[in-house]
Amino acid sequence: MGRGEVLAPIFGGQVWEMHFSSAMKLRYRDGIALYTFNNMDGWPELTQTVFGRVGGVSEPPFDSLNASFAVQDDPERVRANRELMARAVGWDPSRIVSAGQVHGDRAVAVTRRDAGAPDLPATDALVTNEAGVLLLLKFADCVPILLWDPVKRVVGLAHAGWRGTVRHTPAAALELMARSFGSSPSDVLVGIGPSIGPCCYDVGPDVVAEAGREFAGVDVLLRDGSERVRFDLWTANAETLMRQGVPEENIVVAGICTRCNSDLFFSHRAAGGRTGRFAVVAGLRE
Repeated sequence: MGRGEVLAPIFGGQVWEMHFSSAMKLRYRDGIALYTFNNMDGWPELTQTVFGRVGGVSEPPFDSLNASFAVQDDPERVRANRELMARAVGWDPSRIVSAGQVHGDRAVAVTRRDAGAPDLPATDALVTNEAGVLLLLKFADCVPILLWDPVKRVVGLAHAGWRGTVRHTPAAALELMARSFGSSPSDVLVGIGPSIGPCCYDVGPDVVAEAGREFAGVDVLLRDGSERVRFDLWTANAETLMRQGVPEENIVVAGICTRCNSDLFFSHRAAGGRTGRFAVVAGLRE
């Protein structure tokens, strides 16, 4: 997958913008990579950014923009990285709300009262309709799913590895948006971010059985004539949201494999299990 070409420097030469994929733009701000979804660029009040792994202060094997406290990185470096990321998108880091992710399907609606607190326990999706709340989740091969309802002004963020995918975690986020804030799935725009791709995600019999049951009739299990089976997490999560009523044309897929691009994004598989986590953030500006 191509890395794109530099189009123009902006913000006094500190930011460089390029097309990274058909779904995303890439900007560099002071050495930090900021990826944004093209289908959500039309709302200046919306912050929606996938960060790469470069531009932070963490040391190997967490080098360098690690956002997770759960990987044995120095907590002070993690706090510094989160501050760098918040500042890079023009936010005060005290407005961050994050979660301790457990590969489940629990979704939580958060408010300004949750900002700056420790990561919420056992949560894999966050939603809010309050301005001034910056949602943050962490990834290293699992799928980031960003949801934006421009009608009701509600934003959501979900984390889905294979377990979250077969448990339909993004549907839990969408259902919470509808239940708590009146969102209609037909209005919701979705960005499926960088994660391990169908090119690289080999899975075993247990995963094949669960994915086959949950996504019967959908081509999410790929075979090449050998015993190898790969799970297409991107298609599976898009299918989950379409079953909930999100129009197919409202969903964009970054198509960026983190294992193939482990120089740009943290990848659990590429690193053999010990690495950092890149952040995805979403929020409404005050």
